[in-house]
Amino acid sequence: MKKLILYSVFLLLSIRIKGILSDRTSLKIYENIQSDIFCFRRLNATHQIGCASHSGGNVGVLYVIEVEEEVENITSVEGSPPMPFVVAMPITLFNMNNMRAFKKLENLRGVLIFKPETLKPLKNFSPDQSCPNRNYGFYTEKLNVEYAACKKKEWNKLPGNEALGMMFEDWGVPIFIITNKTHIQNIKKYYNHFNNGTEGLPLCSVQMTSVMLAAKDSDTCMRRNKLISNLNEVKTCDPLSDKNIVNPLFPTNKTEGISNRSLIVVGARLDSFSMFDKLAPGAHSTVTGLVTLLTVAKNMAGLREKILEKEKAKDKNILFIIFNGEAFDYIGSSRIVFDMQKNLFPVRILDGIKDQPALINLHHVSHFIELSQLAPPDVPASLWLHTDPVSVKQSTEVSDKVKHLVQIFETEAKKGNIKASEVPADLPLPPASFQSFLRHDNSIPGMVIADHNDEFINRYYNSIFDTNEVLDISFLTQILTNISTAVSGTLYQLLTEEELNEHLNSTEELVSGLLECYLQNASCPLFRQIADPLMTERLRVEPYPLYVSVDSGGPTKANAITLYTRYLLAYLTGEKVEDRDRKNCTGDVQDQIYHFDWMAGSEVNTTGVCIKSTVMYTVAQSPAYVLNDWKSTEYSTWTESVWLETSARLFLQPKKSQEVITLVTGFIIFFVSIISVYFINERSSIIFNTKPLVGC
Repeated sequence: MKKLILYSVFLLLSIRIKGILSDRTSLKIYENIQSDIFCFRRLNATHQIGCASHSGGNVGVLYVIEVEEEVENITSVEGSPPMPFVVAMPITLFNMNNMRAFKKLENLRGVLIFKPETLKPLKNFSPDQSCPNRNYGFYTEKLNVEYAACKKKEWNKLPGNEALGMMFEDWGVPIFIITNKTHIQNIKKYYNHFNNGTEGLPLCSVQMTSVMLAAKDSDTCMRRNKLISNLNEVKTCDPLSDKNIVNPLFPTNKTEGISNRSLIVVGARLDSFSMFDKLAPGAHSTVTGLVTLLTVAKNMAGLREKILEKEKAKDKNILFIIFNGEAFDYIGSSRIVFDMQKNLFPVRILDGIKDQPALINLHHVSHFIELSQLAPPDVPASLWLHTDPVSVKQSTEVSDKVKHLVQIFETEAKKGNIKASEVPADLPLPPASFQSFLRHDNSIPGMVIADHNDEFINRYYNSIFDTNEVLDISFLTQILTNISTAVSGTLYQLLTEEELNEHLNSTEELVSGLLECYLQNASCPLFRQIADPLMTERLRVEPYPLYVSVDSGGPTKANAITLYTRYLLAYLTGEKVEDRDRKNCTGDVQDQIYHFDWMAGSEVNTTGVCIKSTVMYTVAQSPAYVLNDWKSTEYSTWTESVWLETSARLFLQPKKSQEVITLVTGFIIFFVSIISVYFINERSSIIFNTKPLVGC
């Protein structure tokens, strides 16, 4: 009897210990590796692009390659792995030719890219198309066949750019970037120990998971969004969208209206992209023009009183617009033009609200000045002024106004030791928001100011390498200061018909601070000044990505970089309201002209400051999603797939014999456990010596 009891206790303890050990063993089977920087799926009206895994993840044997010869070997008929595999390689081998060769291999299950944080940028790397935003601007087959699809010149076709077009391929497998030095070393170590030069199993393998719910195209995924399952909508994708930022120099009111051809639009884009989540730096592509616009806005805000004194400036105004989503077929600018045509810009006019901004339409625009890529490499700096050949040829009036605008800027640029030159007359505009306006009103005179003539000089346009590391920040600070001064002088002269003969206060210090915030340190002094005092300690160090992303929800919600840019513009152009605390820093519900924001401010030992400005958001979502025209060829149709959690982990793939032994052992333990439980249950009264209860 005692032996039976001891046996039962021993059996129970062994089962319990086995469970504990199995938990610990399961944790040792896999080793997680970095998976937060991954390629994901996007879709438009015709196809899908990007990367995705199967629902259970993609599993393959690890192959680490270091040189081009190993790529040629693994992609050859003789050297192609016979089993499913995952390639791990340095980013120097990550190019269109190699990836297309990998894509043809049926057994490819994923790609890991080594990109150490200390790695210097490649010589050329732009995954965008040679003709960005092809057929979605002013030069389309329907409107201007002569210039459609970059027939005259492909802007982004620098020699040696082996990444050209990679963004717009459907790769069909997950692709992750590994920046963690320890993880890179471990991957190489396990490969050399288990896989390199060894025959047979076990082999080090990788499981990569990045499940994308959308498939085929935007039309398909948007229709699937309308399906209902278990009384809930099934969401598979979201339209790319965020907010545009709008700021008139002088406030307008719906009771007064705006005179025709009295509004100068100054624009720049806010967004960039890359193939990978969290990586959209846009230093040269976006930030140079954006910083210039912010500096110009600050300059003009300081000149408000002087401009108001000029009789010829009466009824004239400047509208600063920061467009969002421009990298994806002009989402932001096309939506603003659409809203203008529908009498919805900048707000919907309501009878129940007393004070609202005046409606703005295309016929109100007198000039359009766009600040594009502005990082000239030479000394003295050279800028190129791009104008539209179609509108200039069709109208003498437009031609004269464009010439006058160019002449003014060239004169102002010379004061800052900048050489500004007009591009050849038959060269169309480069990719620019101005094209969205010309598409619906080609009588608007304007120019795009850029650092290139007939071809981008930016070697990293819309790529992960478009960071501050490829720019000379000290030199760039001086150049952007001079450019912003020249633009400010041009605007002042367009408003007043007089030259600006005074020094502008917002010089290199402001430009330097802005560049630091957008390119180097998001916890910079300027961002700390504009943030809510309770949130300043939560600012991140890494610069915020400039990817447009998807709708954050609500008319006042926006991506982090959009939010801080709006605060910056309000801080630089608004005014401090005295005697208001956090609770009272709000506007009247009957006033949509002015907006109030509570910020930390520049003064030390203060609880915060209340800033009053005319800066506001407008929706940056393609009109295609207002019209429910998901197959539109006129408007952008880009969507982003909803994805589940991403992960990547290493493990050893055992021999077949070991798998069989493990399976058989599991069955034996299972049946022994069942028999033991049955035996104990049947003899429980004997084993535990139970006695019936006896009443008193």
